[in-house]
Amino acid sequence: MAAVHPPRSDEHGRRRDVRYDDADPALYTHVIFVCGPIHGAPVAQMHLRFGRCRRIAIGVTVIDESAPEVVDFDAVIARDAPSGSPSTDLSATVAVPRMPLVGVLLATGQKEYGDKRAHETVLETLDEWLTSRTDCVFVEIDTRLDPRTWRSASVPAQTESLIARCDAVVTMRMHGLVLALKNAVPVVAVDPVEGGGKVSDQASAWSWPALIAGESATADALDRNLRWALSDRGQWFAREASLGAEHAPEQLVRLDELLDSTL
Repeated sequence: MAAVHPPRSDEHGRRRDVRYDDADPALYTHVIFVCGPIHGAPVAQMHLRFGRCRRIAIGVTVIDESAPEVVDFDAVIARDAPSGSPSTDLSATVAVPRMPLVGVLLATGQKEYGDKRAHETVLETLDEWLTSRTDCVFVEIDTRLDPRTWRSASVPAQTESLIARCDAVVTMRMHGLVLALKNAVPVVAVDPVEGGGKVSDQASAWSWPALIAGESATADALDRNLRWALSDRGQWFAREASLGAEHAPEQLVRLDELLDSTL
């Protein structure tokens, strides 16, 4: 719901939004109710509170056209109602920019590193940083498989298909780095182990530059590395790295040699 009147400004001349609960009805001439069903106690209370204003509902759902909450509006422009044809919802008319899709892979375990673990500190930093960024779409990805629910991947291909659709990945997990680069997706890798652990080792194995040590994981460092990962340069590096994944890892070559020697 939006109340319409000349916008208020702060001391710097910037527009200051007013919460509905704090709005003074005496300052308004019109009230525009947008989206949702226009039924129930909150709508009835709005009519009482803003009774002196002209009240208009637009893009709303009407269940009962004779309900007092509906009748009390001066005008109703419904998206769906018992009478008349449904209209396209207002959200379809709003142009919004497309944002990068960034997969996030967090780590909370890895007890094997003992007192070198800095996971809790890194998680807190990442949580604050991710929350502050409103220019990307962040989706959490878990590399663990769980066939008991559709909310988790049941087979590896589901996880990789999701990662491959991302524009970039932010990961504390070693497999987040590996599976992203395998699919030519640039990575911001954060190693939560003091002195470096398997995330750092894999970044070295892939010659991947966007690696942040846990103790150096600041908002500035994360911003800088994500900006690089989403750049043309970062995309190029990821494509080059993925080419190496087409060749058999040294571990498999060595395993074949050992197996052959036992025959």
